[in-house]
Amino acid sequence: MDGKIMDELIGAVKDRMGAGYTVEAQEIEKDNGVEHPAVAITGPAGMVSSVVYIDGMEADIRAGAIDIQDAAGRIVQAHQDSGYDEVADTIQHLDKEYILQNVICQMVWREKYVHRLQDMPHEDVLDLSVIYRVYLGGGGDVAVSIAVTYPFCRTYGIDGGELRRCAERNTEGKGSLTRSVASILAEAIGIPEMEDGPIPPLWVLCTQTGSYGASVLLYKEPFDRLAERYGSDLYVIPSSIHEVLAVPTRGLEPEERAGPSLDDNGVTAARDSISGDGVYVLYGYWDTLEEKDAMVIRVSLEPETVMEELDRIAAGRASAYIELYGDLREERGEGYYEVMDASCRYARFYIKEMQVEHDDPDSTGTDIDLS
Repeated sequence: MDGKIMDELIGAVKDRMGAGYTVEAQEIEKDNGVEHPAVAITGPAGMVSSVVYIDGMEADIRAGAIDIQDAAGRIVQAHQDSGYDEVADTIQHLDKEYILQNVICQMVWREKYVHRLQDMPHEDVLDLSVIYRVYLGGGGDVAVSIAVTYPFCRTYGIDGGELRRCAERNTEGKGSLTRSVASILAEAIGIPEMEDGPIPPLWVLCTQTGSYGASVLLYKEPFDRLAERYGSDLYVIPSSIHEVLAVPTRGLEPEERAGPSLDDNGVTAARDSISGDGVYVLYGYWDTLEEKDAMVIRVSLEPETVMEELDRIAAGRASAYIELYGDLREERGEGYYEVMDASCRYARFYIKEMQVEHDDPDSTGTDIDLS
């Protein structure tokens, strides 16, 4: 995010939170390597911070859709909705029974966690690792948890065996979700869902809650159901920490396959080149400043695809969408392009990442993470 905008935003949030609170700008790197701008708010006790992700706010501020005070209000509201005070109180009263009843599994990229794993109980699965988190509450866009470390286990007298058994039981007990990408896009964009065609269908699998949903990879049953439906083995692609993708191998030509070997469950697991956490959508609107009137221009699982389309629109000065005259004012960012002519005809195009585990495409969310 632009430094000047972030400084103003941090100042506005500090004014709203008042004395005793610390407000800082952060860049949070997710396990897929993507960095997200965020605002961290720490209370007087200093034990825990709420982290409010603010992806997309800069573009909205630049476009005049919201101002600094509006954005600060949203951040403070997200912090308040996170249940911050309740979490801080829970931490002070943790005990072994509560921990074992609420510990869950989380899948992470081992290469990203290589240093942290030295101090954490974990199990390796392919090029992933299973770590353990104690779930403290939250809902909607809020995920509240503590990453379990060896010192944490020693403090509460927990051994590795009971930690693993309880985490697997709790995670599997939450259930799983299996949805086709076609149904997700149909619901998000408002188009009829396509039937299975000659192209192998792509499916999204995650835990019932969606949070840390890639741990569904530990369980056979949802994959067995899909394999039985198509009478085929599956390629399983861990696309993010929150979900995995699955596609039947039947109908794929050998050169289209990633080449990994089948495991003893008949499921092929491969890490693909997908670099994001969801579905990428390129929107556009013109002659209006109302984002609700935006049209969907391109949808893809690959961010590069929608970025290339945005590049083409910018190179052509949006001529396929609006006829512009006279002097042009253009602005181009990493995920947006806007142009206005002397007569104030206006066009704006922007990319949003829609999380497949949530119905709300708004990219602003809150996370309280004690790791």
